[in-house]
Amino acid sequence: MKREDRKIYNLIYSYDSTVSSIPERKIPLQVIFPECEEDIVEIVKDSNKKGIPLYIRGSGSSVVGNSVPVEKGIIVSLEKMDKIKSLSRVGRLITVEAGITVEKANRYLKKYNLFIPGYPASYKFSSVGGNLASNSSGLLGIRYGILADYVKKLRIVTGSGELLEIGYNAQRSSIGDVLKGLFLGSFGKYGIIYEATLGLLPIEKKVYEYTYQFDTPDTVLRFINEIYGKGILPIKMEIIGNTISDLILNRNEYYMIIMTDKRLKGVKKVEIVNIRTQLSPILSSIRKHKFSIDLSIDLQYFNEFNELIEKKKDENIFIGYYGHIGDGLFHLNICFDKETDKVREVKNSIFDFVEKVNGVISGEHGYGYTKRTWAKKELAANIKYLRRIKGIFDPNNILNRGLDL
Repeated sequence: MKREDRKIYNLIYSYDSTVSSIPERKIPLQVIFPECEEDIVEIVKDSNKKGIPLYIRGSGSSVVGNSVPVEKGIIVSLEKMDKIKSLSRVGRLITVEAGITVEKANRYLKKYNLFIPGYPASYKFSSVGGNLASNSSGLLGIRYGILADYVKKLRIVTGSGELLEIGYNAQRSSIGDVLKGLFLGSFGKYGIIYEATLGLLPIEKKVYEYTYQFDTPDTVLRFINEIYGKGILPIKMEIIGNTISDLILNRNEYYMIIMTDKRLKGVKKVEIVNIRTQLSPILSSIRKHKFSIDLSIDLQYFNEFNELIEKKKDENIFIGYYGHIGDGLFHLNICFDKETDKVREVKNSIFDFVEKVNGVISGEHGYGYTKRTWAKKELAANIKYLRRIKGIFDPNNILNRGLDL
């Protein structure tokens, strides 16, 4: 590769899918593509000797800057490690490399009527390793939980270059895998997940999808209670808030999309079902800037959440949400042309609300770089312990330097 081409290549890999600006972003010295365990160990050990930071990348689908280099270092992309290593059909276990997408693995599993559950909406292009490092989840979480719930075993290279195997090739374990939780959702700070064994489930034989419209947040909550009261746990329960439906459809209503294995009364298909998957790019186009928060709250505060949005929106700031209401997880989008004091006040009011109701500022994407300020506040009591753990697995602070709390 020519020198000029390499510069362009490095520039491209300095970005991920984050919309928000990251002023500290640096162009990497190099992008390396390991193809096996030995490659990763060699890269990490060499980095420790030279003191050069490594920024771990899956497929670059993070929307909060989880893999953006903020110091001069090397990007380690696991995209070439995308193989299926083994499958136990009767044991419902699959072992995959970290660079594979859930879509590729599930395409292989379909002939056996099995699938990996708990995957994020980005399953077609995001990597399993990145999903696990970010503790990602998606549209089917109400029924199936999150991808991390199905992790049986992890293989990891720590920040000091040591090999670590956590868990077993077994569906259940009550010993020995307590460390798993340290690496799931750690954003590559402690080690590089390069292989995972995941539990599988049979594919649902028949599912039904319905759409419902509501005038108020309170009627939404009453409907959800009716669903649960019938003993039904949907496969998917999505919502589109009234400000977004008003923007796109000129209808100031709340739309819900429910998928279940039970027949219900409802409209089976409307325009809003197709629009749901396009909302993020649509909202990115209505103003120069879009700030997104994937907050998660107890649904008993849903009315208060909507009241806050109505209070804070104005002609210069669009505020709207969609998300996984069955889990109380909402993708709140603040769209604006200029970062003003009013915009900052709106952002802070949202985070203050989440803190007040003991919710979490990220239920799906992680805090990454763009939400570090608020994450430091939310996790203030835990940070000293997290830093001690970092020191054990990555004593030279090689992995994702500058992205930690």
